[in-house]
Amino acid sequence: MNGMPRAFGLAVDHADGKTVVKVTGELDLQTAPQLESHLLRLAGDGASHVTVDMAETDFIDSTGLHALIVAVKELRVRGGDLVVRAPSPNTARLLQLSGFDTVVQVVGSSG
Repeated sequence: MNGMPRAFGLAVDHADGKTVVKVTGELDLQTAPQLESHLLRLAGDGASHVTVDMAETDFIDSTGLHALIVAVKELRVRGGDLVVRAPSPNTARLLQLSGFDTVVQVVGSSG
C-alpha cells in the first residue's frame, strides 16, 4: 500500500430496496465491531439485500471476516442475503482462502 492508510468509515446508501454499505480503510480488531453492529442494525431494521462495497477497504483481518459472517447469518435468518462487492486482490484472496466466497456472492473482484 502506498501512502497513508485511509481513515475507517462506513457509508450507507439505500436505493431500489437494496442497501449498500461502503467500507473505507482498514477492517480489523478495532473497526470490525463497528461494521458488525451496523450490519446487524440494518438487518434488524428490515434490510434484506445488503451489499458490502469493499472497493476502498485497504485491509481486512479475521475479525473483519467474522463481522461479515455474523451479518450473513443474521440476514439469512431473516430471509435476506449479503453480497461483497469489489474487494481488493488481498481481500479477495482472504475470502477465497477462508471459503467465504463459496458461501456469499463476491462480485467485481480484481483478485
